Amino acid sequence: MEFLATCIEIPTNNENDKKRSGERVEYQNATSDWRITIGNDYFETKIDDISKGCCSYQLLKNGEAILKMSPGFMTSNPNRGFWNIGGKLVWELGGYISVIVVEGVNYNEKYELEGSYFPYEIKGKLIYIAKKNGKFHIVYDEKIIGAEFDSISMAYCCGMISVYYGSGQYWFVGRRGGTKFVVAIR
Repeated sequence: MEFLATCIEIPTNNENDKKRSGERVEYQNATSDWRITIGNDYFETKIDDISKGCCSYQLLKNGEAILKMSPGFMTSNPNRGFWNIGGKLVWELGGYISVIVVEGVNYNEKYELEGSYFPYEIKGKLIYIAKKNGKFHIVYDEKIIGAEFDSISMAYCCGMISVYYGSGQYWFVGRRGGTKFVVAIR
């Protein structure tokens, strides 16, 4: 990605991306939650339990708990993001098995996925990475697009190559067979 950055500009969040993102709320115990208003509804996450090394979270809609999730152990903050994507609440929890929750629905359960990662919006539609049957796919507007990959480089911390998104673009490095591909979706 560093080499590519010498040739082309890697996407970063623009003002529209920032407007779609929830507001992070930091607490004294170094955890953080999210809040956002979409239409007439107010959503927030609340850490529920940190007694076993990591966390259990609640998703609240207008003050009422609608979902409880436990992402499993992770070294960084698992409460990754909270967005208004196409008028829908999208929440990402990174952990042993990362998950995207859309409007209170766990996409791993809904689509029988082994993981769902890095949600973003392109042209009002949700795009994300899904793992199913040991392979990685790109899902856009609830449909798999493009080829499958044996792996996609995804880092939640620590200087690895990750997924880059912003300004209406979604970039990643995927591997199929012995070949690596840099994919840019706009």
